Parts: sequence; structure tokens; C-alpha cells
Amino acid sequence: MSSSFPARRRGLSMQGLRLLPGPLAALGWGVAGTMLALAITPFQAAVVARQFLHCMAWRTQVDDSDLAHGLPHGSPPRPVRLGYLPAALLPGVLFSGAVLVNPFGWPEVAERNVTESWPPQDFSASVHDRRPELRPFDLQAIHTGRGERLIVVMDGFDDHASLLECADPSCLKTSFEWAEPRGRASRREPGAAGARLPDGRLLLPTWISNRLELLTCEATRCLRSSATVATTRSPPHYVGVAPAARQDGGLVLAYADDDPTSGERPTHDLVSFIFCADTNCARPERRQVARLETSVYSATNHTLAAAVGPGNRPVAARLNPVNGQIHVISCLDVACHQPTVTRPVSPAPSSTDDLPWTFGLAMAVRPDGRPVITYRDPRDQANKLLDCRTPDCAQADVRTLGAGDEYQPVPALVLDRAGRPLVAFESPERRRLMLAICTGSRCESIPVSTNRGGFGQRLAMTLNADGNPTIAWIDHKLAPPGLSWNLHVTTPLNLTPD
Repeated sequence: MSSSFPARRRGLSMQGLRLLPGPLAALGWGVAGTMLALAITPFQAAVVARQFLHCMAWRTQVDDSDLAHGLPHGSPPRPVRLGYLPAALLPGVLFSGAVLVNPFGWPEVAERNVTESWPPQDFSASVHDRRPELRPFDLQAIHTGRGERLIVVMDGFDDHASLLECADPSCLKTSFEWAEPRGRASRREPGAAGARLPDGRLLLPTWISNRLELLTCEATRCLRSSATVATTRSPPHYVGVAPAARQDGGLVLAYADDDPTSGERPTHDLVSFIFCADTNCARPERRQVARLETSVYSATNHTLAAAVGPGNRPVAARLNPVNGQIHVISCLDVACHQPTVTRPVSPAPSSTDDLPWTFGLAMAVRPDGRPVITYRDPRDQANKLLDCRTPDCAQADVRTLGAGDEYQPVPALVLDRAGRPLVAFESPERRRLMLAICTGSRCESIPVSTNRGGFGQRLAMTLNADGNPTIAWIDHKLAPPGLSWNLHVTTPLNLTPD
């Protein structure tokens, strides 16, 4: 476990060693703090003594000047010897040196309360004039845009998706717009699951009626970039869609829909990979890769994940939130002519009445092709990491990262530049935002922030332009008075590889 030093500078809340702006400032703060600590006690004593004598004079009707006759006479005070000053300042110098050198490996964490200074917006009844609203349950994802920019995807259950852009990693300057301009003749509903393209743009699936299309977004503006990719007979928000970008500029989408042969009450889903040569997806190629027992999909809960492994081979993972079973679908070739389906997490006894309040999973694929998956186990609600020992995940280890409950957000996952899994999760008993760094068979968790009450429904994480994990989360004060919440962006800065 590690400690941190909270402070604030120019609206940027800091924790840990990066709280101080530089070596000279660190030394200055240490020395100034020591001198203040040394001076405050005699100052308080002088104030108390003066007030005491004044009260005595008031009660006894004696002038303040007469009290001086009762004071003891003695030699004048000895002059202050400046030789003691270095010794008095030594604690501040030692503190500043420890902050600068960081011999104990304290975590360096930068944090920004993005919405702290946002003024309230007036509600507009006009669809054309209405501005997007950022609400405590809308956080869906965070991606690194072009340059140092960050893009946060906000998408509520009963509203359109919107994009919040941070001009720099500190999120000091932001802009917030709808994912697609309002007032179009056709109503589009962008999905929450997105993927970062190699050039820094963001890819978002979108539904128009029952047709799946793709949007490409830069900053806070999205444009239609594809024809119809797929169609469905089901309500679109109950269809699983998860995109992933290939390094050659192509796309692959994991797509899960009801099996049309199952009748009016489907018992099975058909899981497919949809391949696109580019973001235009003029000729999508759909290939069925699995037929699984029906599951629950939601536009705001990520129960289906997609990634691309070495050689552009697609990988998908699907969580059944009812019983906690996880399926991993992997391919031996780029076109997935030979799919493999494994069940590294077996189902738990449950019923549809036991569906948790929040559910989902996150997946990444290591450079050697082995997937890693984070989820919350419905058996004990613990935050867990599924570490596959083989590319098809036929053999896997499950590591418990921390306790949880059904109302807490699902863990977020990224791989750092060294290929280590980094997992952000909530510690309910300590009300801390935790970050687990996993190396080999060991995961070490450190606290990186503290909340006031609740974390909303989702955590989101990405690697910023400097290779540091950046976590977006909701600090939701649940207890009255003054129910309130804010969007925070937290960035651990010194997680160097072992």
C-alpha cells in the first residue's frame, strides 16, 4: 500500500509526488511549511496571552497600562542566534528531498475534477437547441484521440450519445457536443461500444431503425463512414456489437443476435465476425463463428468484447450476466475459417431474477496472442482477472483483485506498453479507486483516488499519449444533503515496468 499528498494548483488536483510544480517549488514548500509550523505556536501563545490580560483588565476595571506594573522585571531577551536556523529548517529540507527523490516509490497521480466548474445549463424543450447533458450514469468509454487529446464517450439509456473532448491529458480545457448533430431527418442512436482507429479517430457503431452503420469521430464531431453493415429483427439495443480496429486499416466487429430458427422466444444466439476492408465497409463479410445459449445484451452494458491479436486474428469474449459464464471465441486465421470456442469460466446456478444492477466485461490481447479479461463474478461479486495461458483460452488462471457488489462498476482494463494488464476497480469497503498492476502470476493493487460515496455505473480507462493509464470515473455523492456528482479523470504517472 502507498500514500499520497493531496494538493491543488491552477484547478488541477494532484495526489502524490507530482503535486509540486518543480524542484525549487518543492524545496520552497517544505521550508515554508517548517517555518510556519515553528511560528504558529508562539503566535498563538501571544494572542492568547494578550486576550487574557485584556479580559482581566476589563473585569477588574484596570487599565491595560497598569497591568504592566505586575509583570516580572528581568534582563532583556537574548538575541536570536541564527545558528539554530539551519537545524530548524532541516525537517522541511528533508521532506522536500524525499518528495523530489521519491525513495519509497510513492505513486505519482494527477487528477482533474472535469465538471467542478461547469455552470448549470438551462433546459431547452426544442430538440434542435437542446445541449447534451452529462449525467452520473452516462459514462461509457474513454479513448486517446489525435495528439494528446482524450475523448470520453457518454451515452445514457434514454438519450443520445455525446462526446467530451479534453484538449490535453490534464483535461483542463474541454468541449462537449452530441456525437451527431441534432435535427437530422433520420434519428440515429450511436452505440456506447467504440474503438480507436490507428490514426487517432474514434469508431462508433450506430443504429438507424434496424440497420447497423458506422460513424467515425474526431474530437466532438462524427460523420457517417459506412453503408449498412448488418440488419436485425430484434430491438437494436438488445443486439451485441463490439468493434475492433486492425493495423492494416480494416475493421472487425463481433456481432451477436437472436437465432432466427429459435422461434418467438429465442433460446440461442448466433455470434458472428463482420469483416470490413476499411471504415467505409462497402462490402461487409459476415461469418458465423458460434451458436451459444441466449444471453443479455445492452447498449450501456458491455457483455460482448472484441479485439485483434497477432496477425490480425480476431478474438471475441461474451459474458452471460445471468449465470456468469464466459465464452472466448478465437481464430486460427485472419478470416476465421476455423473458430474455436472455449468456456474458461463455468456457469453458476442462477435465474433471470438474479440479474445484477451492473454487469459486463473488458478484454485485451497480449502481444503473444493470449487474451486477458476482467469482470465481476456473480458468485461472490468480486472483481477478477481471467488470465489466459493459451491464445484460445483453453487454459486460464482466475485472480481475485478485490471485493465488490452488484451495484459497483465493472473493472476497466488496458495493457501498458510493456504488455502488463492494468485493471481499475473500486474498493467498496475503503471507498477507493484502485489500480492493479499484474506481472506474471502476481497482481499488486494500489489506491489512486478516493470518492465521496459512489462510483456511478462504469469505470473507463485508456493509455494516454505518454503511455500512462488514464481512468475516467464518476464521483457520486449519494447521501443528502446536496446530492451531487462529478466526472474525474485520474492518471497514475510513475508505473514503470519491472
